[in-house]
Amino acid sequence: MCEKADVPEHILKIIQKEIHKEPSIQLSTMGDISHDGQFSDVWLIITDEEFITSYNDKVHVYYLNEISELKIENLPTGGMLIAAVQGEEEIVCRFSNKYAKELGEFVKSFAKIKEGKLERDDASSKDVDDKEEDKIDKRSTFKRLLGYVFEYRCVVLVVFLFMVLSSLFSLITPYMEGRILFDEVLKKGGKYYGKLGWAVLLIFLSQLLSLILNIINGRLTSKMSAKIVYDIKVQVFEALQRLPLSFFIDNRTGHLMNRVNHDANAIQYFLIDGITYFIVNLLTMIGILYVMFNMHWRLTMVIILPLIVITYSTKRIFPKISRNYSERWRRSSILNSLINDNLTGIRVVKAFGKESLEIDRFNGVNRDLADIESYTAKYSLTVFPMYGLVIGISSLAVWGLGIWEVFEDRITFGTLVTFTAYLGMLLGPIQFMVRTVDWWSNTMNSAHRIFEILDFEKEMKRPTSPIKVTSLKGNIEFKDVTFAYIVNNPILHNINMTINEGEMVGLVGHSGAGKSTITKLITRLYDVEEGNIYIDGIPIDNIDEKTLRESIAVVPQDTFLFTGTIAENIAFAKPEALPEEIIGAAKMANAHEFILDTPDGYDTVIGSQGYDLSGGQRQRISIARALLVEPKILILDEATSSLDTETELKIQEAIERLIEGRTTIAIAHRLSTLRNADKIAVIENGRIIEQGEHDELFASKGAYYNMIEMQQRALKIGGRVL
Repeated sequence: MCEKADVPEHILKIIQKEIHKEPSIQLSTMGDISHDGQFSDVWLIITDEEFITSYNDKVHVYYLNEISELKIENLPTGGMLIAAVQGEEEIVCRFSNKYAKELGEFVKSFAKIKEGKLERDDASSKDVDDKEEDKIDKRSTFKRLLGYVFEYRCVVLVVFLFMVLSSLFSLITPYMEGRILFDEVLKKGGKYYGKLGWAVLLIFLSQLLSLILNIINGRLTSKMSAKIVYDIKVQVFEALQRLPLSFFIDNRTGHLMNRVNHDANAIQYFLIDGITYFIVNLLTMIGILYVMFNMHWRLTMVIILPLIVITYSTKRIFPKISRNYSERWRRSSILNSLINDNLTGIRVVKAFGKESLEIDRFNGVNRDLADIESYTAKYSLTVFPMYGLVIGISSLAVWGLGIWEVFEDRITFGTLVTFTAYLGMLLGPIQFMVRTVDWWSNTMNSAHRIFEILDFEKEMKRPTSPIKVTSLKGNIEFKDVTFAYIVNNPILHNINMTINEGEMVGLVGHSGAGKSTITKLITRLYDVEEGNIYIDGIPIDNIDEKTLRESIAVVPQDTFLFTGTIAENIAFAKPEALPEEIIGAAKMANAHEFILDTPDGYDTVIGSQGYDLSGGQRQRISIARALLVEPKILILDEATSSLDTETELKIQEAIERLIEGRTTIAIAHRLSTLRNADKIAVIENGRIIEQGEHDELFASKGAYYNMIEMQQRALKIGGRVL
């Protein structure tokens, strides 16, 4: 929910004019589509007496006593907020999936208001905390980035020291080339008149020392740079491994690849080329301006005034450049995702002859990226040259006024040469500072995305004191479990089921009924919304995750094999397994014979999708992988579907060995494979409608009986018998 302060001031004024009083807001949130389907910011506000909607500066007021209920009707791409007003339903607003969660909470809070159970803290405390957290994040972003540098503080200190020394030598050179050379060495009566060789030698030595310091600094920087970017990428990748499955469903592969590679590199430049050079250039500017001011303050003011103009205009254009960088990154991520999808599914593309369609898709996305890059470049190449023009005019003004000062004998020619030399030195730091807008925008966008991963609020609830057990027995109990992938749209409703140690339980039902979802909850790929799951009497979210995952093995319908040898794939869950253990698991899975027929046996390298192997061979490797870890709980997700009869028999033999003595949850396409299950649960629309043994359910002639009859008829048509 939002606080009153979050509602724009002009909206509050419109509402006040409409209801003839200052609104006392209890609750407020936003949608993004009006009731008539127009994209717009839609404000939903509940006061002490009214329910107010506002969009496009229009206001509609309902009285709370007229509304009996607010509810949400889900649509494929969002939903509708519906109000029951005096017995009739009325669409209040529509919304995309982006606002689904907030509006779901809004509806729940409205129900509490109607019941008189909502306290002020319920409506606002969470969001106040969230807003404070956002502010803290913005304030601390720079500090957090400096934290990476702190780990290498000794090297950074040396780099910074060398930069400062190099800058000091750079400041000495113009003074020696101007004031000393022209006024003291070449001018008669000068303090060092005639000592040209010594003057040239000193100038050369100062430049040489500056060059040597820059070389040392560059070598130290490059070494530290590689180490820091390595650390950042490792940290981000480790964080990705800890994130819940839903995060990867909501974020495309290209986006995540950009975060690991592009964003980490951007932060590297910030830490190495950004902070140190920013400080050095800032100190150089201050030093140069100080020297110039002491030499001739009036000429110095000619430079300072344009700097003030540049600083002010830079502040104004900063948000625009930042948005351009964000949009460029987003379109680049979409392009990466498209390339990844195309290469991953290249067999499907070629099988259907859709190469030209894929080329058209690529061209469209690539064109969008090129457009934003072109726009960003045009914007930068228009604004920043204007800065150069301002600085150039200032330089001409300095030369004009300076020559006049020489003619009037107010300054010497050597002083003017020195002053203009310092002016030339000042242009570099000024241009760097101006370009800092580009650099800063890019870095802050990258930092935001990196920290979004590192700070992602994990959907998996981590127990503060997880219960560590040496091993699980395999007793599983579902108690009043409700779960939804999409907010306000539960896929499981009030599931109650008990699975005893060593039992085999079959889950049957139509596609989309919720069978696979039940298995995902057992492995804690997702957490339940309501109710709980117990294993050996312990709530599943209190069990140490490592113990839980090591006690469960999954044999999925679509087996994923990593790039590597067959032996490495079998031993994936147990890397320390001995060769004889791997071979033993392969034999039990009926995989040993075909593995020996491959070019290098167990050392044969297979592709990331297992393209070198048939579906049945991949499935048997998956079974061998499960056998190797000796799990207490086994999940079979349609492990024998879409296979020929001979292969299915071999896999079925392997599965019979695999399930022996283990608690097994099996999802089966062919109901005949579940005849010997201890219990069968029939799932329909996310609910268990029948439970019992095969004979018991078949005799009751309910849903299970109808499914078998339907499958028998289908197989008879195909010339097969169940």
